Amino acid sequence: MHDEHEFVTIAPGIALQGDGGVSTDAVVLQHKQSSPGTDIILCLAPRSPHDPYVVWTYVHETGQCQSGKYFPELAQALAAYDERTW
Repeated sequence: MHDEHEFVTIAPGIALQGDGGVSTDAVVLQHKQSSPGTDIILCLAPRSPHDPYVVWTYVHETGQCQSGKYFPELAQALAAYDERTW
């Protein structure tokens, strides 16, 4: 859990710390704010057992990635990222 005064930065090129799962070492390719405290992020996730591109909702307070949708191709992931609002 982050301190309420801690500033959390999600930016392209950042590798997520993760918890040993798919989000560990996933690299942020793009991000946009969804609501205060959450971003939509597009990542390249090398630990994914299937498709390497994923769109997640990233929760700043907990540092967790939620509601992942995975894609085999970057173009598909970009389209889903553009459409996603949460």
